[in-house]
Amino acid sequence: VTSVYRNSTIDRTNLRPGFIITAVNGQSVNSEADLVSALRKSGKEVKLKGYYDEVDEPYFYVFHPE
Repeated sequence: VTSVYRNSTIDRTNLRPGFIITAVNGQSVNSEADLVSALRKSGKEVKLKGYYDEVDEPYFYVFHPE
């Protein structure tokens, strides 16, 4: 993630730039194309798994696309 729009659905989850997405709804993501494909299939709820370089533990974010 390189940026987050203020007051967007993602902004309300507290996800911040620098988050590296590794999975969407349990589907592994290894490229931008994988991410786009997974998001298109996501439906009404999106569960992101990933990490920040400065933190050892994985992070999870859940949001509902507008």
